[in-house]
Amino acid sequence: MFCIVYKDLILKGEKTVKKLTSFLLALAVTFSLTACSGQENSDNSGIESSCAVTSDNQSTEDNGLGLCAPNNVIDYHFDSYEQLLSALTDNNSDGYKDIYTRMEQNTSDEKFELFRKTLQYFETGKIKLCVPQLNGENMKIQSDSAYSQVSFMTSELYRIPWIWYHCGAISGDEQMIVMLSYLLPLENESIDNAKSYLEVQNIISPSSPNPDNYSNFKNYTSVYEKEITLADNSKATALISETNNVRETYANIYKDGILISIRASREKLTDEFFRSFDVAEMN
Repeated sequence: MFCIVYKDLILKGEKTVKKLTSFLLALAVTFSLTACSGQENSDNSGIESSCAVTSDNQSTEDNGLGLCAPNNVIDYHFDSYEQLLSALTDNNSDGYKDIYTRMEQNTSDEKFELFRKTLQYFETGKIKLCVPQLNGENMKIQSDSAYSQVSFMTSELYRIPWIWYHCGAISGDEQMIVMLSYLLPLENESIDNAKSYLEVQNIISPSSPNPDNYSNFKNYTSVYEKEITLADNSKATALISETNNVRETYANIYKDGILISIRASREKLTDEFFRSFDVAEMN
């Protein structure tokens, strides 16, 4: 199983429920998207999974880059895009100080190195914070949600840092979650030259559900690639992962060194939606 030890969640006041709910959702999504033996069909129990995970660590066996999650996984929570940007780039901000104060408590954990490098890339401007947009406008954060509006995770899917944006409903009452992971800090030429999400996944987590093996996983009904057009008229080969729950379909895109994963109802992820969607730099 893919397990996370959540030792550093700071729960205060009204944000207690939001932070705990965000963590539980992250855990659920990670279970859905990673290749672990516990998800295989019972009639395929003889298939050996390389995702062997202990209660306080995540195996590197399934990760083509030999990455391993920190023993103490930290999630940082923010109320807005601006608050996250300030925490990543303004060394006088409370958010910035909080990130580094809590990081200092884990200086002996070498597995935090990728997260530290990601922070350095943000601070020096090597990578820029991007946010999801529809028709050129920043997507609204779900301010009344039970989840934190923005979460920055030291290690999540594929054992790499991710930023989650809990966006307001596109139509109806269902929330959409847009998740981004920046791969430039990995400094891997094969990833830099990859043309699609599936190409990247085959490098960093080759046993994760894909078009060839998804039938080995109980939660998946289909995994396939689809050519899409984004709002800037760029083309992308998305990896679409459909689960047993029609409200949990994932559209996965690789663009400009960023993994983009969109979680939404299947009916929302239309060609029209993709033509209006993009991620853009936050100024």
